[in-house]
Amino acid sequence: MPMLRLTLIMACLAASVAPAAAQPVELVGARALGMGGAFVAVADDATATYWNPAGLAFGGLFSTVVDRAELEGGVRDAPETPQLRASSTFIGLTSLPLGLSYYRLSETTARAEPQPVPGRVALQSLVTQHAGVTLVQSILPDLAVGTTIKLVRGRAAHAVVGDAGPEPIEAAEDLPTRSSTAFDLDVGAMVSMGALRVGMLVRNVREPTFEAPDEASLSLSRQARLGVALVARHAWAFAVDADLRRVDTPLGERRDVSAGIERWLLGRRLGLRGGVRVNTAADDRKPVGSVGASLHVTPTLAIEAHWADSDAPADRSWSIGARSAF
Repeated sequence: MPMLRLTLIMACLAASVAPAAAQPVELVGARALGMGGAFVAVADDATATYWNPAGLAFGGLFSTVVDRAELEGGVRDAPETPQLRASSTFIGLTSLPLGLSYYRLSETTARAEPQPVPGRVALQSLVTQHAGVTLVQSILPDLAVGTTIKLVRGRAAHAVVGDAGPEPIEAAEDLPTRSSTAFDLDVGAMVSMGALRVGMLVRNVREPTFEAPDEASLSLSRQARLGVALVARHAWAFAVDADLRRVDTPLGERRDVSAGIERWLLGRRLGLRGGVRVNTAADDRKPVGSVGASLHVTPTLAIEAHWADSDAPADRSWSIGARSAF
C-alpha cells in the first residue's frame, strides 16, 4: 500500500541519530500554537508549508499568512540558567499545488556546563532564515504527500564562559557570529477519510549544520511528528500530535505530546482554541497550556493570536498574525 511504504520510509528517516541543536517546532502559526502544537493533521492554510506540506491538498484554493511569535523558557525572572529566548517571523503564500514561504527562526540559550567544568556557562545562538518552495501531490483521492524544499541561511554563535553576567541571554546575543548556507527539506503526508485525518511530518531531513566562530557546530536536528485529528472544517477540530523521536536541545531532551481543539462560532467569524503540551522526555513533566482566537474582520481576512504558559520550568509564548484564505 502506498501509505504503508511512505510511513516506513519516513519512520526510517526519523529513527536515525543526528547531531543536536534543534530549534523548537512550536514557533510558527497562531492557529497551531493556540492548539498546543497539535496541528500536523489539521494544517490546511499557508502555515502547512511549515507544519505539514501535504495539508495544502485539503485546504482552500488560496491562502496567505503573516505571523510573529515569541517564546521564553527555562528559569523565569531570574539570572540562573538554563534560559531560552526564541522568536519567529513567518510569511507564506499558497495556491494549489504550490506554496511559497519565508520564515526566520531565532533561538538563544544559556545553560550551566556539566562536569568537568562546573561554574562555567555555555552560551549559544542560532538564527536561521528559510526560503522554501512547497510542492504537493495527491497520490490517491484521500492521500497526499508534500515537500518543502528550503534554502537555509544560518548565523551561529557559541562560547563557554566563566561569568555570563546578570543577563546571560543578552550576553549570548552579543557573541560574534559566523554565517553559512545550506539546502534542506521537510516532507509530509496526510490521509483524509471523512472527518478523520492522519498526518506525518519529518522536518530538517538533511540536518543542516552551521559553524560558530569558536568552531562549534550547531545543527538543526531532524524532527518527526505524527498527528491524528477529527475535523469538521466549518465547525470544529480536535487533534493529538506526538513526536516520534527524542531530540536533544540545549535545555535537555524533548519529546512532546500535544492535544488541542478549535471551535468556530458566529458563522465562522470567531474561532476559539485551546491546547496542552507535555515534554515526555523531561523529569519534570509540567504541562504547557495554550489558548488562542481568530476574528474575521472580513469574510476572507482574520486576525489571530495565541498565548501559552506553564510553571517551572518556564515555557511562555505568544503570537499575533493575519490570515487570508478562500
